[in-house]
Amino acid sequence: MTVGKKYCVLVDATEKSLAAAALCAHMVKKDDEVVLNTVIPLYAYHRVPPPHKTYEGAAQYHLARAAAYFKPRKCTIRTHIEVANHVRTAIEKYLEEAQPDVVFVGCRGFGEIRGTLGSVSHHVLHHYEKGAICVVQPDNTDMAPSTDTSVSKHYLLAVDGCEHAKRATKLLAKLVKPQDRVTCFAAIESPAEFVAKLSGPDSTEVEYEENKELDQDLRTAESKAVELAEEAKARILAKNKNLEEDQVMGKGIVIKKHAGKAITAFVEEPANNVDVVVMGTRGRGLIKRMVLGSVSTAVLHGTHKKACLIVP
Repeated sequence: MTVGKKYCVLVDATEKSLAAAALCAHMVKKDDEVVLNTVIPLYAYHRVPPPHKTYEGAAQYHLARAAAYFKPRKCTIRTHIEVANHVRTAIEKYLEEAQPDVVFVGCRGFGEIRGTLGSVSHHVLHHYEKGAICVVQPDNTDMAPSTDTSVSKHYLLAVDGCEHAKRATKLLAKLVKPQDRVTCFAAIESPAEFVAKLSGPDSTEVEYEENKELDQDLRTAESKAVELAEEAKARILAKNKNLEEDQVMGKGIVIKKHAGKAITAFVEEPANNVDVVVMGTRGRGLIKRMVLGSVSTAVLHGTHKKACLIVP
């Protein structure tokens, strides 16, 4: 008997949580189990949203909307409703007890810092170690559930050799469907760009071209980019035997701009037909736990596609 995976989708009243449900629905298989989890904050009980007479009624309504994405999938669907003083604490406690394989959460990205995730999504991503996917969905996207289970998606997996990118690769390999495609994309900033930063504004392209050591560094960077992309491709094919080799492509390039801009440019090119961007995020900076890494932030706010941020 095949043992399926257990997924959890965090559901609230926003379209963002529906985006998380939609992506999870594409990835689940027949033997999997999905728990749609919603938490009603206790402080909200004095405010009853029309047209529902109770917050329990509102919760059931939003859970039903999320469940609609899974109807064609024939997987097991369960719901969990909880009333709690603190939403994040209740979710954290539930995840510790239920131990789903992957948690899907929509991201609203509140706050003045544009790289900041919503409070619940950033808490889940940085505290649940088994696997969490934050789904960022453009506001103008059609969220109507699809009944076509044969629809394929093209994933752009951004890799740079760090442990977070390797974790994203491993998790994506387990979740892609047999009809999907994956492009493993590695973008390394050119040595010339680094020299320009160190040499100051008076440096010129001519000086770079005359530097033989720099030429060698450029060839090394090109080889490294291709190597990173091909390593990610090999990992995905090794983890997912349902994919053919031509469904996974490795693309390594050397760039003269920020890696986030290079990824965004590739994703936004219509000919590439990218549906979902997948990244690990390191979250460097003064507010390490709340602010995303510069690359993931640039992609998150620069592309009109979905962006899935996968972190330990």
